[in-house]
Amino acid sequence: MHCVCMKSIDNRKLLFLDIHDSNDLIHKVQTLYEASFPEDEQVPFEILLEQSKNEISDIYAIFDTDIFVGMLCTVYDADIVFLWYLAVEKSLQGQGYGSQILRDIANIFTSQRLILNIEEVDMHVIETVKRKQFYVNNGYKESGFKTEEYGVVYEMLSYRGKVTYAEYERMMRKYSGDEVFERIYK
Repeated sequence: MHCVCMKSIDNRKLLFLDIHDSNDLIHKVQTLYEASFPEDEQVPFEILLEQSKNEISDIYAIFDTDIFVGMLCTVYDADIVFLWYLAVEKSLQGQGYGSQILRDIANIFTSQRLILNIEEVDMHVIETVKRKQFYVNNGYKESGFKTEEYGVVYEMLSYRGKVTYAEYERMMRKYSGDEVFERIYK
């Protein structure tokens, strides 16, 4: 089993475990994934799992020693790592795990630009405001473009340098194929 271990300054040790060798890990991650993201924002988990067997993507179960903390699905292209789906167990939110995961990711991918999408901020929906502020507080910056997928508008945030829409499009076409990309993205 592939494992990336990081130790932070507060001695919290997070483990990023590739889920492919364990049906238990697959189940934990799938359950958290389906509970954390609105159905209209989810790619079928089976597709994520299948694509993560290729070099372009990975899915990790994240543990603090023996406690399942969260999940991460990444997509790669050139020097870009897209943090596509990142979630922390609801009962553990607000305990610093999200920030720790972002720090550990930055330490794992030391020379790559990191990107992620958040739902477009709606000042009437406090969760969207808080989510953006969380990422900004952790060093992520606006990239200057938004995408629309199945009618949901997302804002791209980046860490260690901006990513252009052309770079993002190239990565997602490589991941999903041209036909699927044309149906999903605007």
